[in-house]
Amino acid sequence: MSITPTQLAQAGMQKRVENLFKSITLDLSSHTYEHFVVLDSESHSDFSLNGLLKLPRQMSSLSSGQPWLLFWNLNVLNILKYPIPQPLIPQIIQLLSQCKCSKTGAFCGGPYQDPHLAPTYASIAALISLNDDSGYDIIDRQGIYNFILSMKKQNPPGAFSMHKYGENDMRSVYCAICVSSILDILDDKIAEDVAEHIVSCQNPDGGFGAEPFAESHGGYTYCAVASLVMLRAENRCNLVKALEWCLNRQMTVEGGFNGRPNKIVDSCYTFWIGACIRILQRSLEINQEIVDCKSIQAYVLVACQSVSGFFDKPGSAPDYYHTCYSLGGLSFFQNPKLFERANLDLAEIDPLINVLAENAISARRYFKSKPNN
Repeated sequence: MSITPTQLAQAGMQKRVENLFKSITLDLSSHTYEHFVVLDSESHSDFSLNGLLKLPRQMSSLSSGQPWLLFWNLNVLNILKYPIPQPLIPQIIQLLSQCKCSKTGAFCGGPYQDPHLAPTYASIAALISLNDDSGYDIIDRQGIYNFILSMKKQNPPGAFSMHKYGENDMRSVYCAICVSSILDILDDKIAEDVAEHIVSCQNPDGGFGAEPFAESHGGYTYCAVASLVMLRAENRCNLVKALEWCLNRQMTVEGGFNGRPNKIVDSCYTFWIGACIRILQRSLEINQEIVDCKSIQAYVLVACQSVSGFFDKPGSAPDYYHTCYSLGGLSFFQNPKLFERANLDLAEIDPLINVLAENAISARRYFKSKPNN
């Protein structure tokens, strides 16, 4: 039987990671090592702070994702417990206000672009990361409520389009439900048929696809499970099978997670799969540790850490996305420690939203105190 390209890629990645572990004499099976590594918080903070101040030229194509860049970098600074410079806060709020659609109140990928559910989520998450009332004041709750309802589809019932004439999948469901939940505008009109649609996307293997009968995927599974919890409808799906599917995503050799069976490990799934596991543990009232935390630390810190930021796998370059989701996921698995002197001291993240847990509580309290328009 011939070896497939996927099997070749998998074997090659395992070899790369194994060689990196050997460089510090790390034995993943016993969690023993001779040379420890550290989390270089200062360098990673500088990397994300510079991303807020000025994007590198090669990232100019991301101009349609400005709220995402703000969110990723602000979230990294929060996770690393690095204070956001005070003079930057009004500048960031001003930029986000320029990304708000004057007609709908929803947010866009950049000034004068079309309103879109994804940058609406990213903008709200960025403002929560700032945790400043003046930032919350630019949010048009009624406008966003109307926009979310306008994105709701008749076919299939319970799905949402990302934007006018746009695609619909589990990401758009998550963005709509998460934003509605945070802003305290999640009512029966928004919620109608949504849980049923999400449940229809769960496969026999326990994972969730982008749409009914689509392949199970780590990102979509997270979006589905988190949305069901925010809808208070998680018991409508098979939680045990979903947890089993997520637990099977941890790779034996590399220690990290992949996003689908027979796919290569990727550091961003430290969050997508990791957060899903923590959410499901809470729903199923599982209190003991069911994940190999030390192996996850090994993959992220040894195989994916650069001098500035994190990358998806060895051989790649660091970027803001993988830095955000590597650290956000690692926050769930930082104990027990593999490297006792690694300086691994990350802030607590709300797994439903991917922002600081204390900021999420503060934001929900703020919007609950406001009258509905």
